[in-house]
Amino acid sequence: MKRITDATLKAAKPRKRSYRINAGEKLFLEVRPTGKKYWRFRYRTNNGKDTFKSLGEYPYITLSEARKKAEELNEKLKKGLPIEEEKHTFEDLFNEWLELNKSKYNPSTLKTKLSIYERDIKPYIGNMDIKDITSVMIINCLKKIAARGALVTMEKAKTIIHYVYEIAISKNIVTSDPTTSINSALPKREEKNYPAIIAPKKLRKFLIDLDNYPGHYFTKLALKFLVTTFVRPGMVRSLEWCDIEIDKKLWFVPAEKMKNKREHIVPLSDQTIEILQEVYKITSDCNYVFPSPINFSKMMSENTLNQALRRMEYTNEEVVSHSFRQTASTLLNEMGWPPHVIEKQLAHEDKNKVRRAYNKAEYLEIRKEMMQFWADYLDELKSAEKPFLKRIKGSNSFILNIETEYVSA
Repeated sequence: MKRITDATLKAAKPRKRSYRINAGEKLFLEVRPTGKKYWRFRYRTNNGKDTFKSLGEYPYITLSEARKKAEELNEKLKKGLPIEEEKHTFEDLFNEWLELNKSKYNPSTLKTKLSIYERDIKPYIGNMDIKDITSVMIINCLKKIAARGALVTMEKAKTIIHYVYEIAISKNIVTSDPTTSINSALPKREEKNYPAIIAPKKLRKFLIDLDNYPGHYFTKLALKFLVTTFVRPGMVRSLEWCDIEIDKKLWFVPAEKMKNKREHIVPLSDQTIEILQEVYKITSDCNYVFPSPINFSKMMSENTLNQALRRMEYTNEEVVSHSFRQTASTLLNEMGWPPHVIEKQLAHEDKNKVRRAYNKAEYLEIRKEMMQFWADYLDELKSAEKPFLKRIKGSNSFILNIETEYVSA
């Protein structure tokens, strides 16, 4: 066999699939499609099964260091001594993930995650070595949750398992995450239709009620921001000052904060800029624009906005914090704004393949006009003696030009 050198290892290029370079004496370098390279020592267990022991990542573990480790392991084998694989239980890795991330969650959210782990995950796979856990085991664990009709909890449990596998992969304990390939084997949750205020008369009453909100002023500003931007509530909660460019009147939402894991741009109206300037007086020293009213160093609780709506004496059947997306979508469509522009503002994927392929500009100019129109409409609706549906004024030619441009493309 040709002698392996550092130059050989450095020159090894990634391929579509992982492959191994034999460095001799049962020592291999595994090259993954990502370009990462890991040392593996191959040996046979007492039951006659070939397996690999991880010796670390190259080049952090050099060729000479890996050979020395392999030599020590070969000596053990010659003497009949067992090669002990370090055990990494799911629970150990869950606790490690928890320690790394607990400061990111408010106490109620953290309590929910711990409860789901203790009740629905730990009894089935908590004490198992993560290398021994199979996809079938995870599916069965999640199906037990679904069997009692708790499909939302099932999805949350799956997310927790996914987070633990991310830790395991980062530590080179496992090479893949089973949760990414089991969706088709799990029950599907029907898309929930949120209640929404779509009648102008009722919307006007809500806006007046919001102006008279008796609770925390800071929460009131967050609700106003939510209504005028009609983004997902979680986006408001996770909004940081570094995401906003006031001078450009744009909010750049990072992919990791988006449900679809794609970057998104939200044009900001004059009214939303005023809200930001007002809240800046309160939270300018914080990372989050709308942090927890109780602890400004933490993200706002996912229940805060809904609790504010309940305090305004609106029931769950009338409106929730997610409702304003449906409100804006319904009314803007009725007012004549292009449906695909509204869908883009909602961060929904355009079903038209031609438009989707041409969507590099993200309809930003027309969305800027639409968002200002929406904020102006809300202001006018609130002050009007008689509620109305406002038709687009002075925008028809602009929209026609935009439509023509995209259709011809």
